This record gives sequence, C-alpha cells and structure tokens, in this order.
Amino acid sequence: VADAASYRFSVVRVDGTPLTTVVENFAAAPALTASGWTISSENANLTEDAGSTYPDAKTASDGKALKVDKAVSSGTVWVEVVSAEVTDSISEASFVAKAGTTGRSDRISVYGRTDVASDWTLVGSPFAVTATKSWVTNAVPVEAGYRQVKFRFEAEADNFTVCGLDTFRIVYGGNETHTPVAVDASYATPACDLTGLATARYLFQAQAVGGAGYRDSSWTEPQLVDLNWIGVTVSAPDGVALSASGSTLTVRWNPVVGAESYLVTVLPVDDPDAPVVADARTTATSLSVTLPAVGLYAVTVTASSPLGQSTATAPARTLDVSLGALGPVAAEATDPQTIAATWKAVPLAESYQATLVRLGGSAETLSLGWESDGSRISLPPDWSAEAEWTGAQWTSGAAAYPSLTYTDCWIASGAGEEPITRLVCQYKCGSSSAAILEHTRFAVYVADTSGDWEQAARVATQTSLKELALDFPASRDVRQVKLVAESESKQTMGNVRLGRLALTYGVETRTAVASQRVVEGAATFRGLDPSARYQVVVSPQPSEDAALAAASATVDLSATTFRQTGAVSIASLRGGVYEQDFSVLTNVSADVETKSLALDFWQFLKGSGDVETLLYTSSTNRTNGGVYAFGSDGDASARCIGTLATSSMGCSVGLAFRNDETYPVGVASVSFTAVQRSCRANPATYAVEWLVTDGAGAIGADGDWQLLSTPATAPYTSAAPFPGSDYRQTVELTEALPNEKIPVGGVLLLRWRHAKGASGPMMAIDDVRVAFETVAAGGRVVVK
Repeated sequence: VADAASYRFSVVRVDGTPLTTVVENFAAAPALTASGWTISSENANLTEDAGSTYPDAKTASDGKALKVDKAVSSGTVWVEVVSAEVTDSISEASFVAKAGTTGRSDRISVYGRTDVASDWTLVGSPFAVTATKSWVTNAVPVEAGYRQVKFRFEAEADNFTVCGLDTFRIVYGGNETHTPVAVDASYATPACDLTGLATARYLFQAQAVGGAGYRDSSWTEPQLVDLNWIGVTVSAPDGVALSASGSTLTVRWNPVVGAESYLVTVLPVDDPDAPVVADARTTATSLSVTLPAVGLYAVTVTASSPLGQSTATAPARTLDVSLGALGPVAAEATDPQTIAATWKAVPLAESYQATLVRLGGSAETLSLGWESDGSRISLPPDWSAEAEWTGAQWTSGAAAYPSLTYTDCWIASGAGEEPITRLVCQYKCGSSSAAILEHTRFAVYVADTSGDWEQAARVATQTSLKELALDFPASRDVRQVKLVAESESKQTMGNVRLGRLALTYGVETRTAVASQRVVEGAATFRGLDPSARYQVVVSPQPSEDAALAAASATVDLSATTFRQTGAVSIASLRGGVYEQDFSVLTNVSADVETKSLALDFWQFLKGSGDVETLLYTSSTNRTNGGVYAFGSDGDASARCIGTLATSSMGCSVGLAFRNDETYPVGVASVSFTAVQRSCRANPATYAVEWLVTDGAGAIGADGDWQLLSTPATAPYTSAAPFPGSDYRQTVELTEALPNEKIPVGGVLLLRWRHAKGASGPMMAIDDVRVAFETVAAGGRVVVK
C-alpha cells in the first residue's frame, strides 16, 4: 500500500460449530433433494403440488409442496421425513403444513436421536394440522444432544383430509469459539508466515499502518483458511458426459471425494482464435452453457480440493454440435402469383436458404386414410405388417392412426407400379418418460423392385407430432416404404405413433426457379405462374447435411381460389349503391368459423392475430377464433357474418371503397341489420366507424377513425324474451358523413366494431347497404 510504514496481521483460531440452518423445501421435485435426508410412507400417496395451495417458505408466495393423500380406506396413514445427521446438537426444528379441512385426525410429531444407532425420542407434543397455512417451530433441548430429527405425519384413513407438507428446517451449532493466535503482529512487508499451527480453522485479517501524516487503513474482511483440508488429494472426475440440445451444451460428471469445486472449460476446436465459451467454476456435478455456433467443442473438467492445493483434470472430451432438423414449413398462396412461407427458427442457425422449385410431370399424391373397427387398424390393400403387430391404434378426435408398439415393429406399403418420389409422415412417441424418449426412434426404410430394404431416415421422437418429409429421385426407383419403431435400449422402448401419411407416385420434374438467403423465418416469392405447382424447400445454414436438415411445403397455385382484396371501385357500383345480404356464404348448421369468406373485398382479422387483408393493423383488434358465418343450413336468407370479442376494443369486419370517379363522392346513407347471436343479459354494443385516406399509403394504416353513429345496443335484459336466441334490429344512417367527401383517388373505410368485452353475445351484421352521392361543382371537400 502506498505510503504504508508497516503492516499488521490478526490470526484467530476458530473452534466449534457456527449456527447453521438446513432446509428441505421441495422446490425442485416431490422427492427430497437435500443431501442425507430421507422420506418413507405407508398407506399414502405422495405427489408434488405445484399450485398455490401450500407455501414453500414463510412468505406470501406459494410454490411446490409435498401433497399427502391416502391410499387406503381404513388404517393408519403415515409419512416420515428424516433429516441428515449433523455435526452438533440440534436446537430447533420447524415445518410448514396445511390440511384440506380442520377438525380431522391429521397430526405431526417431531422426534430426535443422538446418532443412527439410538432410539427415537418424542420432542414435545404432536402438532395438529389445520386448514390454515402454519409455520410451526419447535425448540429442541440442546442438552439432549440430538444430531438427527424425524418429522412424522400420521392420520386415520377413515378420518383423513389431504395435507400439504413443506419447508422442513433444522438449526444446529452456535457454539463457535475464537482464540487469538497472532493479534496485531507487525511486519515491515505485506507478507506473514505462521508455522507450527494446529490442524484447525483460522480467520485472518490485515491492516496497513500509515507513515508520517497518514492514518492506518481499515482492517480487511476476515477470510477463512481450513487446515483440515491441507492434506486432501483429489482424483480426476470420471463419467464425464456431454450432450447438446439446441444451443445448450450440458456437461455432467461423477462427484469426486474431497473435491470442493470443479472448473469446467469449453473451447471451440475448429477456430483456435475464437473466444473461450466457458471457464466456469461450480460446486455442482453438472454445468450448462450457451454455445455461440455449430462446430466441434472440447471440454475439460478439473476437480479442486477446498484449498485448491490439489487438482486433477479428466481427459478432454469433444462433441460435434450441428444444426437440428427444421420443423414444418408453412406455405400459402397470398394471391394468384405469390407464395409466402414461414417456419420456426432453428437454434444456432445463422441463416436459411429458401429455394422455390417448380413441380411438373405426372406425379400423383395419395393421402392415406386409416380404417378402424373401433379397436384396431385395418391396413390398406397390399400393405403388410410385422407378424406380431396386432393392429394397435391411437385416436385423435374422430380419427384413428396406427401405433407401432415394440422394437422392430413395422408396417410397409405394397409395391406400386410407379416409383415413390415423396413421403410425408407424422410421428411421435406414445410415452412422456425421459428415459423412453431418449432411446425411442422412428425409422423409414425403402426398397426398389429387387425388394432389398435400405434405411432412408432415422429420427428421434417427442411427445408431440412431428412431420418427416423425404424426397426420392425417380432414378432411385423406390417402390415400397417401411415405417419402423426402433430403440437403442429394448428395456426403455416406447411405442411410436403414426399420424397422417402421404405418398407421391410417378415421375415428378423439379426445376429450381428462385432462391433466397434470409436470416428470419419467412420468405416470399412473387411473379409466379398461376397455373403451376410449386414447392418451397428451406434449409438452415450452416448445415453439413442440408438435405437432412431441410423441410418443405407444396402449394398448387392452379388449384387455389382467391378472394379479391383491396377496395371496391365506386365507379363499378350499379346506381352508386353497394348491397350485400351474405346469402352467398357457405351453408352452415351451426356457428362456423371461416377464414376464407366467399365475399369480395370484405376484410377481417384472423384468429391468430395476423392481418389477412388491409383494414385492421391495430394489435388491440382481437378475435376469439376469427370471423364466423352464422345462419341455419339451407336458409340463405338467414345467413350473416360476425365476430366474437375478447377485449374492451372488440373485433371488426369492414369494407373499403375507392373513389375512381372523376369528381368527389359523398355517402348518402348506410343501413344494415344488427344481429346479436345467443343473446345474454349483458348486451353487446355496435360501433360503426369510418376513415378516409388519400389512397397513396397502405389502406390498413391506423388513422383517425370517426364514429359514424351512436352505438346501437339491444333493448333487452335477462328477463326479456330474447336470451338464448337472436335479436335483430334495423339500423339506418342517413347523415352518414356530414361535411366529409371522398376525394378523387381517395379511399373510404367502413368498419363494424364489436365494442362489448369478453362474455358478451356474438356480434353479426346482415343486409348491408351503402349508397353514394356525387358532389355538385363548388362543393366542399375535406381530406383527412
């Protein structure tokens, strides 16, 4: 220290046990996690309660607890939680408990013993478990010398209520003594060597002594050195295992006797100049780190003794981390010449190569339907199965699909007259067990006319349905496919459940017509042939096997019909009047959501929140499932459209009108029938609003929406004759846009907004009529 004349050191020997608290609070799992604690039970079901019924600490916040339920109808139900044996006498034991109801026989007793060979002794009286969350603290006589306690919950099964137990705690020690060894010992230099000390724990501090004109410094914070560990020698960790999931690398190893901590180093091998990924110290036996990119990584684990004087490093392990397979690609035609594709991001992907392929030839796709008699699947003609397969099935809604129930179980297609050029199949694992998911695989084998099978793909399974798409060149002459359940460990095999399956037969020409490299999960291709079929193939980059990591989706523009979007041409209106009675909507027998209305220019927000057309871009416009077509089957006159509301803003449907006349145009009147579906006591409110734009920008831009009329509400209560049925009323607005005209080239937007919040009745409109009028020379034009 600058200007220090000398230094003082203080060294104190520490004996005894400091006051120590040990807690087991079930924060991680229903099983005990604290080292040395045990749990046992009889006639009880023990589960984790992750709700807010029981506390996990003496706080207002709630978390996981041990939930105790009876497994018998008579007899005694008991659960015992035994603490670890500690080094000094226990002075306090406490727990948190709550019963479903008060006045039952549930009770908790606390016992103590001096060592594992001694008998248990009851400490105090049993505690009744009440319906109020209670933190119960019990003093334990220090003079008894108990070094282990047991919490015993018990109740009679015929007088039992569900109980939650949590946050078991013991306190021990508090008899620590401090004996000075060297106090204020003065040294000329900042170094102190003490020899001949007993093997014990020591606290040391230092202070700088000021020279002429300077004050002494403060004492440093006490630091602890435990000489009990001075002779410990540790060995290198064994059982080092590496695994990667997405962008996370996890390292696990077996604990080392005498080790206080472990140093984990993760280095990129491919690029020596790249920064170290991790050089972290931990007291646990595992560590997870986030990887910056794909590539080969080297990992070392070093065990250290408490003083760090003994270290040992395990041999380096390497792991080659690559990109995972891309999930399903969603592609749709947004207009007759445009295809938009989207997909979910792949961890560690730097970019994506999106290629548009034009499909041709005589290929035919067969979507396979599975037949079921209610308990088993019947395979299609010419299909075969492994001899022991029983036709096992699983169901999803009204559909049934095959289940391959053991290792090497398979089903296979018959040999077709045309080669198979594409297979698309859904698959998943029928078990959620982590051990089973780790080993269960779904494999696809193919055979040519010789009948020799070879593996085409082998993928891991998850609990949710995934899609596998494989393309085969015609030159490979694939005539059969075999779908197989496989396992890397037959003791942990779960069944593989199949979903929808489609096979494409025949020669299909593939011509790449465009390619984009994008960093986000979306690509759009424009200027396409509206009479052609296309496939979008997406591959995450960088990928060593782009074909395996890729996914694709097919769109047939020639088979897609499009609803016109944009604005209605006012010049095209016969008599200057627009009318729509919605009779063209598809017949429905119930309230059916529709995302493809057979109505030109009507615009709405999709249920997903994505803007399908031009009117509504505000995030507050929400729908509960989209736009609905209402009306009875076979009665076109009853057809109408409407929406549901889930917020105070509600949701909207509407129209846009473009003034392509050579003069300004006004609105003479707007009329419609307001329909409230399934009327309730809290009526909905309709707001009709308008907005005029100059037509130069996007029609859907947010703007200064103006109220066109006083909101219309249905005049009924729960006692009126309408609840449960429809209420219809005619609304006519004659002074629609006072002092406001649509300029030449301008656009008028009209929207019907459902202003009622959640739980209100459904809004619908019918028989919409908008009449326009021209403006005489010299008329006033106001443009907003």
